Amino acid sequence: MTTPTNFYHYCHQLWERNNMKDVLLSTLTGFGCGVVFAAFKLPVPAPPVFAGVAGIIGLWIGFTTLTQIIS
Repeated sequence: MTTPTNFYHYCHQLWERNNMKDVLLSTLTGFGCGVVFAAFKLPVPAPPVFAGVAGIIGLWIGFTTLTQIIS
């Protein structure tokens, strides 16, 4: 059984180890930009389908993998 203290410790480790702070700030910034784009009825500057998003993720994975291999 997980106690609240252990859960807090686990979440804190994830926050520090995996740069969760950066992920959270990026998500909140993206959300805010999406709200602004919707408020001004502007087109979203992102791929309209999941395949486009998967392509961007694949690009990042490829770049990160090669960078790790080279260094």
